[in-house]
Amino acid sequence: MVENDTPIVHLHKFRNKKQLQGEEASFQLIEKVKRYSERHLNIREMVRAKHIFKLHLQLKEEDEIPSSMYQLFTDWLIFDYQTIHGVSVFQLFLQRQRTQMHEYEMIQAALCMAAVMEPLLITNYDGKTIVGYDLNEEEQVVSLNKVEHSSLTIVRGTVVFLRRIPGIKNNFAFTPLLLCQDVHPFSELRTNYQRMGKKDTLRSFLKHRALDILPESQYWEVVSQ
Repeated sequence: MVENDTPIVHLHKFRNKKQLQGEEASFQLIEKVKRYSERHLNIREMVRAKHIFKLHLQLKEEDEIPSSMYQLFTDWLIFDYQTIHGVSVFQLFLQRQRTQMHEYEMIQAALCMAAVMEPLLITNYDGKTIVGYDLNEEEQVVSLNKVEHSSLTIVRGTVVFLRRIPGIKNNFAFTPLLLCQDVHPFSELRTNYQRMGKKDTLRSFLKHRALDILPESQYWEVVSQ
């Protein structure tokens, strides 16, 4: 019996190892993109991005972006903001750095670039992974990484906004999490999406509403990821 189970044990170890490798590669890649944006985005581009961000989140133009929101701003700046070149910061990074990247980095880059900030209605949380329903009413299992999650207040009925990409075992989140205790924004988004008759893909629906889909800022908190 032990001999028969041994290949299964090895398979689990292999899958765990590959899952962790994919997660680590993604986090390292995002750090490179962040450094790129800090060094290469000019002041005019950054001022324009901050103006759009503040406008959508109803922040005062003359005020600095609150520190509690800056991770969200950086995430949006990299993935969703359209630069004056007509592409995202992430795409600019790839255009200029891809010749120096390994194949596995390009694979992770493609997965990261396709990810969108989306809400999940949580049905279960065990301290390491969350289980919830997306706007298509499909159940999703997502690993949480890089922070001590045991202290997070995530209960059934909580809504979490996150970006996730597929791993060997399951999806994993790789950018800041937005926790929202109010289920209304999720229900409203799902209703709006369903009214479209799903003529648009879920990704396109969310990509074009990257900031508009967020609840009013007083109803959510950002958690480092």
